[in-house]
Amino acid sequence: VITKAKIIKVQPQIVENTLNQLQARVFTKSEKYLKQLKSILKDTNKVALTLFKIMIPTLIVVKLLDLLGFTVFLGVKIEPLMTFLGLPPEAGLVWMASMLTNIYTGLAVFLTLSSDIQWSEAQVTVLGTLMLISHNLPIECRIAQKAGCRILTNLLLRMGGAIVLGFILHKIYSGFSLLQKPAIVAIPSQTEEGLFTWLTSLFDKILVFIIRHE
Repeated sequence: VITKAKIIKVQPQIVENTLNQLQARVFTKSEKYLKQLKSILKDTNKVALTLFKIMIPTLIVVKLLDLLGFTVFLGVKIEPLMTFLGLPPEAGLVWMASMLTNIYTGLAVFLTLSSDIQWSEAQVTVLGTLMLISHNLPIECRIAQKAGCRILTNLLLRMGGAIVLGFILHKIYSGFSLLQKPAIVAIPSQTEEGLFTWLTSLFDKILVFIIRHE
């Protein structure tokens, strides 16, 4: 009987100690997770600020160059390269628009030209490959430079890789008569981005940058 009584008296103390240990473990883990979350948020904010500092000035410079006709000028200069890749000379403007801005701008230019040019499936595939590998270079190369990659190396790898792969695809398609049917452009037509729309978009980016910086 005495033994049983001792056991009964000891049990509540064991339960209480176990609960205290569990609470201590939960508190310790919660504190650890909170520290990790704060560290992640701090790093995220730092990375976001760095990206905005790169993107906003670059976007302004690229837009000014585009308004001055720099994109069209370079697009004309690379027309011989487009012919070498089996593409219409006008494809140079599409690729240059993608390289200096983004894929969506390149697609808008492509849609504009599609009403006057009959593209083959092979040509669209080659042009799409060029755009996917080498696009938005001013911003992406600048960000890569922050990560330690040289701008010239990045440009050579992306532009060179796009040209090499495009040439290989062109030779395969033309050599084996693949994808030679007329391409059907299934992308819905879009209105060209006006200056006001672009300024509104840029203002939103700047506003986010200011809020994050504060």
